[in-house]
Amino acid sequence: AVHKICYIHNDIEKLGFDRDVCEKTFSTADKIVTVSAECEKSLFKNFEKFSKKICVIENITSRKIVLEESKKFDAYPERKETVLCTVGRFFEQKNISLAVEACGELIKRGKNIKWYHIGDGPLKGETEKQISENNLQNIFILLGEKSEPYPYMGQCDIYVQPSLYEGKSIAIDEAKCLCRPIVVTNDGVNGLICRMDKKDMADKIELLIDSKEERKKLIENLKREEIGNENEIKKLYTIIDG
Repeated sequence: AVHKICYIHNDIEKLGFDRDVCEKTFSTADKIVTVSAECEKSLFKNFEKFSKKICVIENITSRKIVLEESKKFDAYPERKETVLCTVGRFFEQKNISLAVEACGELIKRGKNIKWYHIGDGPLKGETEKQISENNLQNIFILLGEKSEPYPYMGQCDIYVQPSLYEGKSIAIDEAKCLCRPIVVTNDGVNGLICRMDKKDMADKIELLIDSKEERKKLIENLKREEIGNENEIKKLYTIIDG
């Protein structure tokens, strides 16, 4: 290839890496692209000698396209409950087991909910067992992989992301495009943060279930936020043309 670009989609330190393999690969690359300022810092820290090659190109999200896709069909035609949605692979980083624990906690509190999960992965069997052991088979519902996830995301009442860490979550950006109240972020403007335990996650979700005003506030804040970043593609063109 005329241009060789390495793409690191997460915090390389948290992912774990083989230094010799990375150095060999990075030395042949024209650019080392990552998806956020935090991921960039991690690369600078661990591979300072390649600092001139490192740059950020964020995951590209189009609010217009995501909104249009979210209206393709009725995702929850028989809804009678507060609907929660989570998207993520069954992988340690995504921490889906915490979502199952929080779901169980909310049921103990008498909350009328259905929690839908979209995704697949190597830990699916463990999650299915956890769901069964907590008698949540008809409440925490595994939808599997979906080629069209946006109706499920866009029509839910609350979007929840229980990840241990993210480079820059595409799913969260998409939930923001869809103006869903989010339990994960740390600013109180477009979502709520929770600690890594089932009680605190359940507390934040319960707040949004019980307070339509709080949900409305987060939705309105997201509507005003500039989220689409289609212009990021120009950075890639610059690398290729350069």
